[in-house]
Amino acid sequence: MELTSIVSEKKANQFKKKGIISVEELIRFIPYDYEDLTQETGIRNEGVSCLTVYCSKIEYVSCRNPFIKGSCFYKTRDGWTLPVEVVWFNQSYLYRTIKTIKNEYVYLCGNITYNEKYRVYSCSNPLIFSTDISGSKCIRPKYSDITKMSDAFLTESIVKAMDLVKLKNLHGEDFMKANNLMD
Repeated sequence: MELTSIVSEKKANQFKKKGIISVEELIRFIPYDYEDLTQETGIRNEGVSCLTVYCSKIEYVSCRNPFIKGSCFYKTRDGWTLPVEVVWFNQSYLYRTIKTIKNEYVYLCGNITYNEKYRVYSCSNPLIFSTDISGSKCIRPKYSDITKMSDAFLTESIVKAMDLVKLKNLHGEDFMKANNLMD
């Protein structure tokens, strides 16, 4: 089955650059690793950037193209409160959604870096930023990058491909007739 039965021609061409030319091949596109996002890790100071998962309350949100900025605080086990700036670049369409969650708790997962000059932690384009805290805790597959394609779109396309295959017979009509499997 052609990829264009579930995605646009443009997206099908992006898949083809990764060697995925059919719906069946998309279903077999295997993740190279998994990330466990089920446990809060807190902010670790062991490197320049680290994957961090935690729950925090959003204090403010602002939008100045080309980025949206949000601020939240992370409470350490010692009782310290650390400010964390969350930034989304070139995603101003998210502002309407993000501004409504001010003063709510969110589950945040992303690469956290520390800026010595401003003494602030920051996270750019987080993997997860959701008020659905229990629903956000997951084990997430990691796929090799497909240029200009989000993980969400890739996952959605794989699900569509799986649904399509359930509806259509992969063996073909000749095979079905030869084995008396047709009504």
